[in-house]
Amino acid sequence: MSLVNPINPGAIPDQGINNVWYKSSGADTVFIFVHGIFSDSQGCWLYRRPSKEGTDSSPREVYWPRLIAQDPRFAGADIFLAGFHTAPDANSYGLQDSAHVVYQRLSIPYEPAKTPVIGRKNLIFIGHSTGGIVIRYLLTRNQIELRDKNIGVVLMASPSTGSVYADRLRPLTRAYRSELGRLLETDNLLSKDLDDRFSEMVRDKPKYIPRLVGAEACEHQIIFRKGLLGRAQHWFPPLVRSLIVDPASAGRYFRPAERIPGTDHFSIVKPASIQHASHDFLYRFWYRFGEQISPAVQDSAAIPALGPPRPTENLFGRTALLSAAKQALLNGSHCVALHGPTGAGKSFVASAISNDPEIRAKFPGGVLWASLAEAERDASAVLALWADALGIPRSSISELRLVEDRARAVANAVGDRKMIVVCEDCETAETAVLMRLIGTGGARLLTTTAPEVAASFAGPSASFRLDPLTDIDALQLLASVSNIAAESEDASWILRATGKMPGDILLVARMIAGAKSPEMRRQLIKVFHKEAA
Repeated sequence: MSLVNPINPGAIPDQGINNVWYKSSGADTVFIFVHGIFSDSQGCWLYRRPSKEGTDSSPREVYWPRLIAQDPRFAGADIFLAGFHTAPDANSYGLQDSAHVVYQRLSIPYEPAKTPVIGRKNLIFIGHSTGGIVIRYLLTRNQIELRDKNIGVVLMASPSTGSVYADRLRPLTRAYRSELGRLLETDNLLSKDLDDRFSEMVRDKPKYIPRLVGAEACEHQIIFRKGLLGRAQHWFPPLVRSLIVDPASAGRYFRPAERIPGTDHFSIVKPASIQHASHDFLYRFWYRFGEQISPAVQDSAAIPALGPPRPTENLFGRTALLSAAKQALLNGSHCVALHGPTGAGKSFVASAISNDPEIRAKFPGGVLWASLAEAERDASAVLALWADALGIPRSSISELRLVEDRARAVANAVGDRKMIVVCEDCETAETAVLMRLIGTGGARLLTTTAPEVAASFAGPSASFRLDPLTDIDALQLLASVSNIAAESEDASWILRATGKMPGDILLVARMIAGAKSPEMRRQLIKVFHKEAA
């Protein structure tokens, strides 16, 4: 039995909410985020753009787990937001308590996943500041249970030998009796002992956790420098010499520590875009992680699981079409195409089919799933991701410059295995033909807005068109998610604004259902009145 998540996957958690799935698809790899002292799974990783910076079109909030989930280079990895109790009044709640609660949460299944986090093969821990200390303690205490795992450790501004700032705040730490605060002092005996034990674990990996790979990064600037000096910060000499975590303290285990340019102790884990140096640092680690444990990755990638989980909503008006497409695959068509306008629910139907128990039973070889829209229509990038999931060495696939050659390499790796291969948002017949090469012995699905592309992939008999919903189905869908009465005037306006497209209806309904107050709910509904007018 899985415990219920307090948030929906893909949503930024509220303050104080930890130990939840941000992305859960059943993949063998999980990124486990662990925040630092006096923080949580929201504030630690969330960048908020100052109102005076950027443009109106640039995002005001950027959440690092969301960047990873949306970056196609990290395809095939799930994300779990771990955490522990930390507050000024935490008092005697110390390192042992924090590491124990994190490990216990990783050992229990949470919805929507049916298995615990530590049930996955590849566990990559990302720890900020004190979170990195919690991770090190967790690994040393539970090394026997984790010995057979592939473990990645990414320490972001995490002190191994304490911080001089903690020494300066020693009177305050004593006044609050903060055990976690004491942990950061340079002469703390528990920190020194942990440093010795984790250093030994890294030096003698075969004895402890044989497939342990790590990287460390530290800040570049003092905190508040940007706030104090603004754009003039680049021209001013350092105001003080001491960083909260300097390279010596942040680079004892996986040397050298990389200094992330332009960041302070807090902004180092709040990248504003995929071009940010911290995000690039994580990607380079992810690449190296795969290279260093490639034999183990190939074993775990034998049955890849790249697809999204089964949809939880009842998408009214698509049951008959879903059943027909499913039966076509079960009856030997092998290729099915779903076509229709944007927002028609093609991805929902494809996800429901790929997660159907009968389909999974007939095609047990795993799932390859990718969206060409997310890959900016680059079929070559999608094929590289699939090659990685199948265990093809990255050096081999990178040598293949022509997209046709990559498609053949992936097709050869799949062979006649009974896999499920899903390609979303394919808009050219040439790409559709390439996708037909892959998984000839399995189930292949393609979604597109173009009827001619669907026909070139699956033929007329296995191409299914998704039209706008009927009034009855659209109203039922809206009411099921937002609790707006089907017979109300508001419902009619929303259907008119969305064109009765299920994807748009779901988006609107979720926004209304998530409104924090009745007034905000009314304001949202007024917007859709104007859109429909």
